[in-house]
Amino acid sequence: MVFAKKKWGQNFLVDNNLLEKIIKTIDIKNDDEILEIGPGHGALSEKIIQKTKALKMVEIDPVSYTHLTLPTNREV
Repeated sequence: MVFAKKKWGQNFLVDNNLLEKIIKTIDIKNDDEILEIGPGHGALSEKIIQKTKALKMVEIDPVSYTHLTLPTNREV
């Protein structure tokens, strides 16, 4: 289990209803290229990658980075 680190101001999204609201609010188009800063556990990333052609992520926390797992059939 990965715990949020206060020194980096981490807060992990886990509420699926909130994740869905974020996805609807940002209104991703299929040809959009998205940059996600601090994907954490990848909960939002999983939803974004389903709606766009490309997702780039920047994660400073090496522990969170090693726990990210996303589909490999898309450009990530």
